[in-house]
Amino acid sequence: MKKRIDDKETRKKMSEAKKKYWKELNGNYTERQKKSIELLKTQARKRKEKLGYVNSMETRKKLSKIMKEKIANGEMNPTLNSPFVKGHKSGMTGRKMSEEHKRKIGLANSKILKGKPSPKKGKTYEEIMGKEKADEMKKKISISSKGRIPWNKGKKLPQISGKNHPMYEKYPTKETIEKIRKGLKGNKCHLGHKHSEDTKKKIRERRAKQIFPIKDTSIEVKIQNFLKQLGIEFFTHQYIKIKHGYQCDILIPIMNLVIECDGDYWHKYPIGLEKDHIRTKELLENGFKVLRLWENEIRVMELNDFEERLKNVD
Repeated sequence: MKKRIDDKETRKKMSEAKKKYWKELNGNYTERQKKSIELLKTQARKRKEKLGYVNSMETRKKLSKIMKEKIANGEMNPTLNSPFVKGHKSGMTGRKMSEEHKRKIGLANSKILKGKPSPKKGKTYEEIMGKEKADEMKKKISISSKGRIPWNKGKKLPQISGKNHPMYEKYPTKETIEKIRKGLKGNKCHLGHKHSEDTKKKIRERRAKQIFPIKDTSIEVKIQNFLKQLGIEFFTHQYIKIKHGYQCDILIPIMNLVIECDGDYWHKYPIGLEKDHIRTKELLENGFKVLRLWENEIRVMELNDFEERLKNVD
């Protein structure tokens, strides 16, 4: 009995070596090799017949006999009927499969997959067959679809809202509610679920790395321009690690100064938000200097006014 090789790399190399060997033979097989090939083909055919998606030898012989008769009578031209010839039309064109036939195909597929989802499910043409073949397939589909009228063109889809909805004035039974409740049990996404303190901490850390907002406000831009004119190095939207951590508007590292440009409406002028007062207190406790400027101040502020405010920061 041959020992199975579990190393994927070794198996891959062996497979490539075998392929190369058979390619080099170029059909010049020995009698023994011919017998081996025939045996493998027979085994593969039997396997497919057992699964029910390949015609048996008897059926194939019958089909072959019918085809030969049609060719002899001139009813069929094998060159024109080849799927590889341009303008070829399938024998199923314009025909519909019966429900029984569809059921048999479904049954055969279920035997092959054995209840597993299709390996092609959720994959694009590129992932299944590679970019070149996928582009070719898309081109063929595009050509075949040209001039075809969509099935729903000019048709009005039925309204399923309100009284037309199948569930209108229907309520789930206690049994159904219990089933839904059991289904949601243990699901972390259902309503009422609370994050653990560890999860909350991780969420805060991730949010700290995100930059808010994407676009600076006009008052922030004006203060930034003043700092550029004064030649002072600064950073925007830097995360300040305090108890109520947040991203400040402007940070001047050399002065250890945090500048906040507060909009009159959003920060409740002149009272200010409670969280702003808490953060200011925490910043001062952690050794930062804080300069809070209201929108109405910044609008009329000149460069020399701003420079004076910077000098007077405690």
